[in-house]
Amino acid sequence: MQEKIKAAYSGVPGCFAEEAAVRYFRERGLKKLPATSRLQAENEALISEKNGLYTEYREQKARAAELQKVKSNLAAMLRQERTKEARRDWER
Repeated sequence: MQEKIKAAYSGVPGCFAEEAAVRYFRERGLKKLPATSRLQAENEALISEKNGLYTEYREQKARAAELQKVKSNLAAMLRQERTKEARRDWER
């Protein structure tokens, strides 16, 4: 394991990268590097989940914009109604 980490971080100056990698592995209880195929499958699953959530986000954002537009239109209608009532009261 140490050899792989050293090879991966050989271009990084100092031993900080190596120490950080070793610490990362120890904290997570990892003994060897995970298989590339497993990482790729996990990455694809996460991308798929992200895309699904982003689609839901866009739908909710469009719905919020629509509701904001309705709110704005109702406020404008109420303002017009109030001004009409004020004019009627004044004319009396």
